[in-house]
Amino acid sequence: MNPGGSMRAVFWVMAAACFAAASALLFSRAAFTMADRWAHEATGVAIVRILAADAPNALAEAEEAIKTGPAVARAQIVTAERAAALMRDWQGAQVRPSDLPPLQLVEVDFAAGAPRAAAQRLEEHLAEKGLAVQVVSPRSAETEAARNAQLMRLAALIGATFICAMMAAVIAFSARALALRRADLITALTDIGATRERAGAELGVEAGRLGLWAGVAGAVLAAAAGAGAVYLSTPTATPLSILRSAGPVEWAALALTPLFAALFASLGARAGAGAVHARAARLA
Repeated sequence: MNPGGSMRAVFWVMAAACFAAASALLFSRAAFTMADRWAHEATGVAIVRILAADAPNALAEAEEAIKTGPAVARAQIVTAERAAALMRDWQGAQVRPSDLPPLQLVEVDFAAGAPRAAAQRLEEHLAEKGLAVQVVSPRSAETEAARNAQLMRLAALIGATFICAMMAAVIAFSARALALRRADLITALTDIGATRERAGAELGVEAGRLGLWAGVAGAVLAAAAGAGAVYLSTPTATPLSILRSAGPVEWAALALTPLFAALFASLGARAGAGAVHARAARLA
């Protein structure tokens, strides 16, 4: 038996499991972010209809007033071409720009994280400024987008939980197998009177240390793979922008990976050491 070879094999098995678990957590976080973005693209827009725009420059003045509204990120007067495109997106209607009458409309994009009542609040804001307007938002798209985003979040959460649970089992059984391969050490400890807890602690500390370093290696590889994927898929991405885009959730996932790897490795080694100790005690 080659203990050094066994340790190296178990280390890389644990590192691979940690890489898979950390990657699943990062992918789940990316899926949450993407779901929020899709939902916002469908629900974070509105069309403001100016009901009284007979005065000169009334539409332009309304546009400026809308830009000062709560949670408004962008406001732009709707041209005939843009109106036809919006009708196709929202209602599936095939309309030619030349068929549309003169428009008194302003397109609004709300800021990310705007409340669902953003359109109503904007209408109240404009009413306070003395503007007669009607704010229309795509309610059907809002309902569908919210449902799809929720399903995407749920699928990502279930998938990440399943993968992490499987990888925790892989780490624990790898450490248990390592303890079984160190049966000679555990048997020797048993012969000199070591208790089951003492034998388990001896292997548990060793396996926990191994799991900790394997977790560090797996987390670093997962972070490098995630950063590489973002860099290759986003033309404007730079190493510094990728580093800045990582939030507390991403850093927490990477930081917790080694700790959980050490925990499950220690538990697996203790269980394996306990089994060997019980067998050695019976034979003694």
